[in-house]
Amino acid sequence: MTDWSDSIARIAPQVVRVQATNQSGTGFIHYGTDGGTRCIATARHLMEPVPGQQRPFLLIHGATLFRYGMPGSKDALAIRLTDRPATDAYVFVVINKRLPKPSVHLVSPAERAQITPGVEVGWLGFPSLDHLEQDLSFFSGRISRVDRLNNRYLIDGTNVAGCSGGPVFLPTPNGPRIIGALTDYFPHTVDDRPETAFLPGLSAAVDVSGYQIIEGALAKLRPAERKLTIALDKCPRCKGPIVEAGAGALPALRCQAGCGDVIRLLDEDFVSGFPGGAVRLAEVLHQARREMGL
Repeated sequence: MTDWSDSIARIAPQVVRVQATNQSGTGFIHYGTDGGTRCIATARHLMEPVPGQQRPFLLIHGATLFRYGMPGSKDALAIRLTDRPATDAYVFVVINKRLPKPSVHLVSPAERAQITPGVEVGWLGFPSLDHLEQDLSFFSGRISRVDRLNNRYLIDGTNVAGCSGGPVFLPTPNGPRIIGALTDYFPHTVDDRPETAFLPGLSAAVDVSGYQIIEGALAKLRPAERKLTIALDKCPRCKGPIVEAGAGALPALRCQAGCGDVIRLLDEDFVSGFPGGAVRLAEVLHQARREMGL
């Protein structure tokens, strides 16, 4: 029997809860730099209830909560990896040093060759079941099929509502590797027997190759991102001291000199700090996707 305890302990710190519109799901940090860039994978149906319309969302990590995507803000760059309906992959990029850098990374091409039918994999998520929504839960199952046409894995295991977007991972001799993001569940149904909807079905996880393209594109921007390295104990504008203001899980951090909210300033500096701002970042990512045929 597989001992999952080490893999769970290593991956759990980089898993986040995503609260978008009226539904909750899961995401995971798969790329991070010392300058604060964090790339977070999730499921597209969480971020775009209406295709092409991304809404404001909350990112919850432990006891801290971050709000992104408010009207008029440019604090998060959302990326739909492909327009194919069967591919539910989605990524958003933020600058936030309060989120951890990932210690478990995406599976390599050599390790990907190990993912064949019968291989056991695990996944983590926040199931939307009564009071369990805030508790990270573990699931496991076996690869049933490698669906190369749709760039995904079909898994003999369940996907509970709220777990979509969670990391699916594979134990390897070098530690766990993330192989995909949980996106769908196909229940076992028969038209004239509705009770079969309660029988076990198949889960689907999108492969990480699209996320690796994003990582490569972000790596091209690291020289510019290094300029934005700012300690959170100083104001990014005047370099003066900051103070916590208010209460709650995430008290506001404000500059004592009156510059404003520190996290918001960091977000603004993220957009203006890159050459050409978010537009330039989007262009680089678009070029990377086009080169890979996505």
